[in-house]
Amino acid sequence: MTDAAPDLATRTTAERLESAALSLFDRHGYDAVTTEQIAAAAEVSARTFFRHFPTKLDALLGDVEQRTIDFAVRLHRQPPDLDLSTALASAIAEEEVTADDAAADLIRARVLRATPSLAEAVRAYEVDLERHIGEWIAQRTVRPADDFEVRVAAGAFVAARRVVIEEWQRSDGVLDIVELARRSLQVVAVSLR
Repeated sequence: MTDAAPDLATRTTAERLESAALSLFDRHGYDAVTTEQIAAAAEVSARTFFRHFPTKLDALLGDVEQRTIDFAVRLHRQPPDLDLSTALASAIAEEEVTADDAAADLIRARVLRATPSLAEAVRAYEVDLERHIGEWIAQRTVRPADDFEVRVAAGAFVAARRVVIEEWQRSDGVLDIVELARRSLQVVAVSLR
């Protein structure tokens, strides 16, 4: 029995599949890995893979939709007297990230940035995140979500986030991502009235 066997036994099938996918994508590149290889590495059938993830992209991203919704909820819970940048930094800081989460996020960032075929998926995620942030800004500033300045502010925040992730990835996860986010938001420092 290998050292990895007890770990496989204690994790859910979805967690095993996600972990196997991330490991394979990191070693071989996203485009070179098949769903059958992911299933085999997780010691399940290909059919079981598809019960948990519709595509290998879903295995790479994990539950990105839920994480985006959770982030939007944290944004909306911020005290109304905080300026936008401070409230956004506070919502980022509230996210509980374990060492395993950080390691997985580092792999995700590396794979996403290294895979041109995923550029559209990255852009779709950023558009969704920008929409959530724009709705939050609109609510806080009592403006319509399609207001030009609201859209610019939301876009600036998402662009700052992208640079933060790139910088964090360049440091191989050594830099504190929350501190990088705070620094980026100080640079952006958007204030709408």
